[in-house]
Amino acid sequence: MAGALGQALAGNFILAEDWQAEIDEAMSWARPLQVIKAATGVTRTSTTTSTDDSELTLTFPLGTSGRTYEFEMGLLLLSDANAAGDWRGRIAWSGGDASVRWNVNALDPALASGGGGDFTATAANSGSLDTTTPTDDLAVGCSTTATLARLTGYVVTSTADVVATLQWAQLASNANATSVLAGSRWTARRIA
Repeated sequence: MAGALGQALAGNFILAEDWQAEIDEAMSWARPLQVIKAATGVTRTSTTTSTDDSELTLTFPLGTSGRTYEFEMGLLLLSDANAAGDWRGRIAWSGGDASVRWNVNALDPALASGGGGDFTATAANSGSLDTTTPTDDLAVGCSTTATLARLTGYVVTSTADVVATLQWAQLASNANATSVLAGSRWTARRIA
């Protein structure tokens, strides 16, 4: 019979279930959370209503007393026409209370050419800082050549596991399609 965790009595052994919580805690630091969009992308036309991207969803475990995760999302975006439709999005979540802060580095939607020279970064405080529901969308320009939008930020869990999902739509309703392509990814690591 084992005593308190880490205090096995002489001649006895520690049961695996006694160590499971310790193993889970240690692995939460080492194992990143990650999802990569499957072989097909998602295309949206003529809509400004943000809806879930079912493939870009991560579960952020609460742990024993809440955790902080840093994340990076690499979205491969494409438009059927330059400066037509563009992209807007936010992170929504369910399950427990969370604080979410994020920003984006991508093409500026205010510039009509949609070329690589239009790359811009939003200020760090332009992303959402929400504790119950998402309220702010971030805007990104799209081009007829696939471009990368890099979103970074953090999620702090406080009451339960948090299931976070990217919601997105066109920035301006347009019959030219806006797409999030296969290979887009979302990776997170525990930092506290």
